[in-house]
Amino acid sequence: MNKLVARQRLVMTFTFFSMFFGAGNLIFPPFVGAQAGSATIPAAIGFIVSAVGLPILGVLAVTFAGGFDKLASRVSPKFALFPGVAIMLTIGPCFAIPRTATTSFEMMVAPFVPSSYGWLAQLIYSLVFFTLAFLFAQHPEKLSKVLGRFMGPLLLVLIAVLFIACLIHGIGTPANPMGDYSTNQIARGFLDGYQTMDLL
Repeated sequence: MNKLVARQRLVMTFTFFSMFFGAGNLIFPPFVGAQAGSATIPAAIGFIVSAVGLPILGVLAVTFAGGFDKLASRVSPKFALFPGVAIMLTIGPCFAIPRTATTSFEMMVAPFVPSSYGWLAQLIYSLVFFTLAFLFAQHPEKLSKVLGRFMGPLLLVLIAVLFIACLIHGIGTPANPMGDYSTNQIARGFLDGYQTMDLL
């Protein structure tokens, strides 16, 4: 097995980060903080376990097994097909793919479009979004370089700017936990972390 030099490890780290960082990672952490209020720390612990810890363990398990098919075929070769197809459908057309277009539309376009034309704007946006995604997906070797060298560092910078802005302009006293986070904050955080679908 070839050892990676420091620069290659850094690019791979940024590539993994930008691959895992999706719509759910953008939506759920602020939601957890807003709902959990003064109980944000236990909620964040639960969230981090399922949104960060378990996906890392999943990557390690698949890597050490030599691939997902080899890992799942330890149960049986026929079994390996079922979870593979189910996971691909879940992180593909059933949930994650529509969520990527919807989240970016809601954040970038929806505030500037009259509500009466919202459906048309979303349709046009989705067509353009998925056309560009399809074109980029035709060259996966270039995509991994772009993710690792440019998108990963850019995401980290934008997250840092957002975090600092929230610290400077945030509320002084955290509110009491509300909604689903009124009780059992660790468990609720764990469930919302799972909803990022990074483990899948």
